[in-house]
Amino acid sequence: MRTRLGSRTVLASVAAAILVTSAPAMAAAAVGSSISHTELRTTGHVRAHVYNGPDSYTLVAADGGVFTYGSDAGFYGSAGGTPLNKPIVGMAASPDGGGYWLVASDGGIFSYGDAGFFGSTGSIHLNEPIVGMAATPDGGGYWLVASDGGIFSYGDAGFFGSTGSIHLNKPIVGMGASNDGGGYWLVASDGGIFSYGDAGFAGSAGGTPLNSPIVGMAIAPDVPPFATAIAPSPSGHGYWVAGDGGEVLTFGDAGYFGDLSTEVLAEPVVGIAATHDGGGYWLVDDLGHVSAFGDAVGTGGSVSNPSGPVVGIASDPVANGYWLVGADGNVYPFGAARSFGSLAGVDLNKPIVGMAAMPDGNGYWLVASDGGIFSFGDAVFYGSTGGTNLDSPITGIAATSDGHGYWLATQHGTVYNFGDAPGNHPDVHDLGGDIADGIASTPSGFGYWMVDLNAGITTAGNAVSYPPNP
Repeated sequence: MRTRLGSRTVLASVAAAILVTSAPAMAAAAVGSSISHTELRTTGHVRAHVYNGPDSYTLVAADGGVFTYGSDAGFYGSAGGTPLNKPIVGMAASPDGGGYWLVASDGGIFSYGDAGFFGSTGSIHLNEPIVGMAATPDGGGYWLVASDGGIFSYGDAGFFGSTGSIHLNKPIVGMGASNDGGGYWLVASDGGIFSYGDAGFAGSAGGTPLNSPIVGMAIAPDVPPFATAIAPSPSGHGYWVAGDGGEVLTFGDAGYFGDLSTEVLAEPVVGIAATHDGGGYWLVDDLGHVSAFGDAVGTGGSVSNPSGPVVGIASDPVANGYWLVGADGNVYPFGAARSFGSLAGVDLNKPIVGMAAMPDGNGYWLVASDGGIFSFGDAVFYGSTGGTNLDSPITGIAATSDGHGYWLATQHGTVYNFGDAPGNHPDVHDLGGDIADGIASTPSGFGYWMVDLNAGITTAGNAVSYPPNP
């Protein structure tokens, strides 16, 4: 199952537009690795939040000025200082959030970042002005819509129909694409909806008395579960993958002991850790609430008031317990797991994104999104990517079986090895455009699994990819 990492929200008006920024997407290549994909179980349970969704946005003014807000919204340029023939009336984000398009009322297109230029109506005589645009899910094209409902498609955007030859009660003011790009909706200022392709009609405000005209529309995104973490079975002949909605997928000899997929979750699940014998596991959400299954029941607890979002969990390899780690570097031990220190109160350059335990249970490493490494207890520092120009942020860490090395994985699938961790420093894996979200080492320490948001598994060394269990 291929899923997008966010959604483009397009609000079209003659004055300004807003777009929502999604997380970055990926690519690269590696020798001796493999990748397979499977689906997370979907159960139709209600989500209290849209997980892994956008938390940043960009505004555009009629003069082409661009204003970014939030940590993920990148500024890639603007038309603010450019003399325009016609005002900007809309914008759309590229799927990975690495760029955007601006559209003027004459259909002129201004592309920035990784948003490609596929054509425009800038030199075409239009019957009516352009009022909005929508991009295809893969960013390989876009649609422009005029106030008479005329549709102009470019790149891989398909033409599914228009109201260009229909007498409208009120002008079209905006459009939105279906999540798979197989259709689109047009909306008129009286709230009339016109659906084409696979865009379904769910109702309109066309017959409703309105205090003011409709000026735009936004499309509700599909919110499939995203894989957020991976944990190997003790034998190395299987693994568990956790989804952000509390789903647990099992592979190989990893047993299924339950999950949270039928629960209404207040926050996304961010980690999974297995017990010593593989007879159970813990799931943790970003508020530090831990749910135990199988023989993990009765061990540990939850953080009642974390100082920041919890980003991961690591089981103690020796004692019956685990550690939780927060984005601020705070470490919370539970059960028989002991504390060896944390970064609480330390001013970090970048947030912590994961941790790995020493095989003897007497220490651990924390890793930040820039690859900075912080070692505690008997965990030794073997190097970091803190000063390296990374293709994307670090997303996880996995330790070798003897504790004399570790791997760091980026969201793009690039893996850096340190100490006795085997590899080419770096190894570049092709994730097929997906985002890596976790890494786990084999029990022997001669390989690793990397999981992406779609539960795709990339293997290296002696790690074997297994089909999902029924």
